[in-house]
Amino acid sequence: LAVAVIILGFLITAVLQGYQLQRIDSWLKPLKIENIYDSSWQLVNSLIAFTDGGIFGLGLGNSIQKYDYIPEAHNDFIGAIIYEELGIFGLALMIIPTAIIIFRLLKYADQIQNNKSRVILIGIASYFMLHLFVSGLIPMTGVRLLLVSSGGSSTIAALIAIGIAQAIISKFNKEQLEKTDTQL
Repeated sequence: LAVAVIILGFLITAVLQGYQLQRIDSWLKPLKIENIYDSSWQLVNSLIAFTDGGIFGLGLGNSIQKYDYIPEAHNDFIGAIIYEELGIFGLALMIIPTAIIIFRLLKYADQIQNNKSRVILIGIASYFMLHLFVSGLIPMTGVRLLLVSSGGSSTIAALIAIGIAQAIISKFNKEQLEKTDTQL
């Protein structure tokens, strides 16, 4: 086990670049003094935005952290800016619709008998859940909040996923309606 850990450590340092190792270090120790003004700058300032937000926030457009404290605030750290401006209620307005989408996808996945469709719906629900809950659990690598953050490719991917799920759900609802009509 010790040899495996040593070999794994060697492989990680040999494969990963310096900035990637620094990103992992700042993820593991975000408040380390050496990292606060360097690789943890965005993370620390997003935490400050969360503490400033409180219950009702500072007001729409009154965020302080989006002005050069959090670079690219409209992308990876949009949740912190929304929380700072609109508080817990604004963050709920962002999280609740996504949670409803996830819940509905899982509900239909439970009802559908076709395994292929079930796996697709569970995969799409997992995709949305991953983007909603994982942002603080991994090193900052560009995980966006779907349908909220700016970014064309993530929005297009989310809309395509919703379209595929809607096609599956529509087909299921049509089949259920036909079953009901034949029973009458």
